[in-house]
Amino acid sequence: MVSIRLLVFLAVAVSCVASTPIYSDMSCKEKHEKCGGINATDHLEKMKVQKREVWMLDQADTNETGGGMLYVYDDDALDRKEGASPKVINLADLARKASCPVGMRPHMMSAFNHFHSMTYVVISYVASGDIQVLDTKTKMIVGCLRTTRTGSLGGSVQNHYAEFTSDGTHIIVVDIGGKVNNSLQSGYLHTIKFDCPERLTCELTLIHSLSLGEYTDDLKTSLARPICGGFDPRCNCHYFYLTMAQGGFIIANFTGKSMKVIKAYGKDVVHGDGCGGVRRFSHQYSLVTNAASTGKEQQGDYLYLWDTASACNNEVNDWEDPIEMEIDKYNRAKVSDPLYDSTPYGNIPLGDTHGMAMCIPKNPHHHHHHHRHHILLSFMRLSNEVIFMNPYYRAFVGRKSLADFTFARNPSPDIATLLANGGERICFSMRGEYPLSAINRFVDVARTPGIMCLRMSDDCLDFTVTEKDVYPTHREHMIDGKSDPHSIFLVVYDDSEETGDPVDTDN
Repeated sequence: MVSIRLLVFLAVAVSCVASTPIYSDMSCKEKHEKCGGINATDHLEKMKVQKREVWMLDQADTNETGGGMLYVYDDDALDRKEGASPKVINLADLARKASCPVGMRPHMMSAFNHFHSMTYVVISYVASGDIQVLDTKTKMIVGCLRTTRTGSLGGSVQNHYAEFTSDGTHIIVVDIGGKVNNSLQSGYLHTIKFDCPERLTCELTLIHSLSLGEYTDDLKTSLARPICGGFDPRCNCHYFYLTMAQGGFIIANFTGKSMKVIKAYGKDVVHGDGCGGVRRFSHQYSLVTNAASTGKEQQGDYLYLWDTASACNNEVNDWEDPIEMEIDKYNRAKVSDPLYDSTPYGNIPLGDTHGMAMCIPKNPHHHHHHHRHHILLSFMRLSNEVIFMNPYYRAFVGRKSLADFTFARNPSPDIATLLANGGERICFSMRGEYPLSAINRFVDVARTPGIMCLRMSDDCLDFTVTEKDVYPTHREHMIDGKSDPHSIFLVVYDDSEETGDPVDTDN
């Protein structure tokens, strides 16, 4: 089975300088190839000769000032039925060894991918304003920065997400915005210059902070609080898409030194609490984003399909509104393909769409490159449902519950990732009993924090899971034994290069 894992806007980035003039005379196909839109099959074939790991962040505290844990699973071991034992790294200890501040709430990860090998992973901390960059092979912190209000540059402690530019020279940080006098504030887009004289010695310099508060009128919201973002998957690798907490959507342009907003959609176009997205490297709708109900009965769950083709030609003002699909009210659509039935699946109360992953079938009746049968899985964090959606037909084609497993009650699926080794398993993080972000009020002592891996069917429309597919966290490392996993990420890198001794781990 050949599949693409792309959650929270992971893009395959190859070396290119992210500035408009360089690409203005290129065709869409040329830009697509230059900025990372390579053939998915070729990409995974190159992955097979490299080291593949699944990294997972536990954002609960490991000491009195924060910390957190990094779990590193071997992708091959996760793909085998006998299970896997992770390397367990205390992020507080790692920070002290690197003479970096100990961050609080390690929330999200993304990687710099240089010619099919991820060299660095950037971790954003959502309660301390820290950004840390880790070398993928040694797991050492090679550079760090705290973005909270540096001089004239604004910033809060809530760095929710960060992503490298496609040439690896800068990091864009999505700062939700903190509180002033106990009142929520609008957020920022930070630009960090990233320079590594040597692979294990890097410098991070905050050079620009873009306040988003001035765009509330365009967004039709009281505040402008960004959640997640990512660069365009198909052609213009300087366009950055941004989901918003109160609804709305922003497109920004990376100029080479800073970010500039070039288009904003109001909450009347993009509803709900913005979340993440999946980037596809084929067909028209190359970007799918979601907006979550977050447990609010009056607010639905949505998927949005974006046609970014016009972005290839820099026709910003001509971009069409996204196609909206409201999960709570949709029935299975009738599509002209015998692979799918048209049985209604009914409403999904308090669903809370969050993690997503794309699956490409290995159905013998359909060539595995055929974009008509790509299936997007949307994981509903509160209802424990998995929703199957076909982007080509713009149709919901299935639904399955995760709520009935005795070995993992109320798994509360959060971020998801697809394994590279054959692509037949999708893994997601399971939240803790006492969530530390987003769904804090939904406490459940029956939860089993950790990772669950689903074994996908050949047509991507079903899955199986057993007790052996559940990997709990190591609570003995956490303060008060509390654990709250969040981000999960597939890391692929060249293991042949000499980079130094790896960090010590607790297994």
